Amino acid sequence: MSDTPPPNVWAAPTGSAPQWPAPAHGWPPTAPGGPPFGAPTAQQPPTRTAPAASAYHEQARNGRQKTPQRVGEFLLVLVGNLVAPLLVIAFGALVWYVLGLDFASGDGERILGDPLADEALSLLSIAAGIPVVLLAVRWCGSRPVGTVASVLGRVRWGWLARCSAVAFP
Repeated sequence: MSDTPPPNVWAAPTGSAPQWPAPAHGWPPTAPGGPPFGAPTAQQPPTRTAPAASAYHEQARNGRQKTPQRVGEFLLVLVGNLVAPLLVIAFGALVWYVLGLDFASGDGERILGDPLADEALSLLSIAAGIPVVLLAVRWCGSRPVGTVASVLGRVRWGWLARCSAVAFP
């Protein structure tokens, strides 16, 4: 046996091997974890945080919002929080109908025959408003969506854990 390792059959050929031209969209990606090859890069709206020492209710005053954007944010939240729950309830009722289950009697307070399923549908319709608010803040508010939950612009996990420890028991 010799002390030299066997040749690497997977190595690139030596010498003047033909090189392929660079792709038109550029390679390698500009940053690790960047967009896949050939994917167009979507431009995100610019965001700016509120000035330092501003209170929670002043987070939207970041200098990037004009009056039409404020009105647009309000209208998007208003219309979205009227439409999104109706869509969730209509979809839930359609699924309930397709499954062949019974609807509630004509008392007017419930839609579905099962009280637990009706309560779950009601809670889902309320929860549909969360993405509406986050999208309105991002699209029209020109601020990070984390400012909806905190002055810091992110979820404060320690504070959430302490509040949950008090609320859940």
